[in-house]
Amino acid sequence: MIKTGAALQDYAAPLFADARPLLSAVRELTSRIFSDFAYDPEFTTVATPLEEVLENRRGVCQDFAHLAVGCLRALGFPARYVSGYVETQPAPGQPGWSAPTPRTPGSWSLRPGEAGWNSIPPTTTCPAPSTSPPPGAATTPT
Repeated sequence: MIKTGAALQDYAAPLFADARPLLSAVRELTSRIFSDFAYDPEFTTVATPLEEVLENRRGVCQDFAHLAVGCLRALGFPARYVSGYVETQPAPGQPGWSAPTPRTPGSWSLRPGEAGWNSIPPTTTCPAPSTSPPPGAATTPT
């Protein structure tokens, strides 16, 4: 289970001020995580607490996704973690989507009101294509 706390709320709260549209604030949160944190596969394990990831500003895509979900939940927004692959090859005739590999692991989702679930991986600075995450992807409880 992804735990929340005051440190996560403090990290994210300034981005959600002034009645800003939720999706805009979430995109800035993922962009901030992308900019503030170093990808370091040697730093964390599946048991590393989010507070340690936040304090040291390093981890892997799972840590960054958990961080985003934890921040959103700390602010009172429903969010869930999705584990799977983000399909990054564009459909014929569609613009490309930048990612390290054709299929990039890790994603997370939130529910902004009536708009439904939107997948926004914090390891890139853009939303995942509508084909991601794949049907049947594992999720944590919301």
